[in-house]
Amino acid sequence: MTTVLFFILGLIFGSFLSTVFHRLEIEGLGTERRRKKAAKAKEGLVSGRSRCDRCKTQIPWYHNVPLVSFLLLRGKCHHCGKPISEYHPTLELTSGLVLAVSYLAYGWSWQLLVAGFFGLVMVFLLAYDLRHQIIPNVVVIPAIAFALVMVLAQALLFNQGIPVQVGLWSSDPDTYLLGGGAAGLFFLALSVASGGKWIGGGDIKLGVLIGLVVGWPAVLVALIMAYVVGMLYAVVLLLTRQATLKSSVPFGPMLAIGYFVAAFYADAIISWYQGLVL
Repeated sequence: MTTVLFFILGLIFGSFLSTVFHRLEIEGLGTERRRKKAAKAKEGLVSGRSRCDRCKTQIPWYHNVPLVSFLLLRGKCHHCGKPISEYHPTLELTSGLVLAVSYLAYGWSWQLLVAGFFGLVMVFLLAYDLRHQIIPNVVVIPAIAFALVMVLAQALLFNQGIPVQVGLWSSDPDTYLLGGGAAGLFFLALSVASGGKWIGGGDIKLGVLIGLVVGWPAVLVALIMAYVVGMLYAVVLLLTRQATLKSSVPFGPMLAIGYFVAAFYADAIISWYQGLVL
């Protein structure tokens, strides 16, 4: 029952994320006229009532129930009859699964808050980068700041000898600083070596964020998994002729998938690897 409740809570957060997703598209990709209209309506990135993406009609609360309304309305706006964008139910469902799995993995703990919060951030960044091939600073930079606050809290507890683990990997704050620094420097080196062709600035920041959250050596699991998933994805695109060797593929979604693997399975994977080597 508790898992179901966390799933429902995730659906609610996912509905909020889908609204922010659309508004961020307007800010980053829309016209100046649309931005002025949004400002006049006091419609900020995280404030204001939800509206139809097509006709801009305000959505009543009974048509805004996460996932349920989409199914009952058969994926169409009740007012204009045009299709509701697929990212609304996708973000809602994925966010619900992320919070449910976070609870199953960490139970009632500080780590549940960390896994749940940053899991929602990763879901948002994965979807946005996949759709627009950009990792928005307005999301990733505050997330890095929150991760540093988490590391600071862990450092205070560690130095006071209080046996409470906030981070996902260890109670030692140095593991998170090492993870964030290692991932950031690795991607920075790749970006400099390729002149920005292999890795963009958003990927560098996302690597830092993942390293700060999962710590060292779990960040290695995230990076390796990201490259494995990226390689498989590229092969599928090539085989289906949806891309060529010169096509650019967003790496942020791969990093986000790597984060989820590290957040929930790093312990098991690292133990398995150590068993092979030792």
